[in-house]
Amino acid sequence: MTLEEPIPLPNDFRFNPNPNKWQPTKKLISRTGYFLCINEDGLVYSSIEHVDCNALLQFETVDTGIVTIKGVQSGRYLAFNSKGVLCGVPTKDESCSFHERMKSLYTLYKSEKYSKKKWFLAISKRGRIKNGRKSRTRKKHSQFLPIKDM
Repeated sequence: MTLEEPIPLPNDFRFNPNPNKWQPTKKLISRTGYFLCINEDGLVYSSIEHVDCNALLQFETVDTGIVTIKGVQSGRYLAFNSKGVLCGVPTKDESCSFHERMKSLYTLYKSEKYSKKKWFLAISKRGRIKNGRKSRTRKKHSQFLPIKDM
């Protein structure tokens, strides 16, 4: 094959100049073994069950390394309020953006709005959603593994 010849593409290949920013649905499992869930009332909780319908999440890339997280079932966005409590809000705003950072095999999610305060997404070893003010990067409660939904 020479440089002038076009590269063959698969038959089902379609070029989309404006790709959808939403990635496939995923579940976030904490290193403590709990799944992150958002219900219709805006309550953020954890579940040990992987079949919980509120555990399905969609990730939208806002910018390089910045994502928003939306519950598929609830349609609510994950956000920190001013007191450091995680909640599900119906509309996307600046508090819904998170810095996504890899640490070894796990991913850390830090609030972009409160980045100077270093508030991280975290689930305790007993399954409680931790306040942003009490989360740390070195602790395993703030380390998550995104799992593709099958």
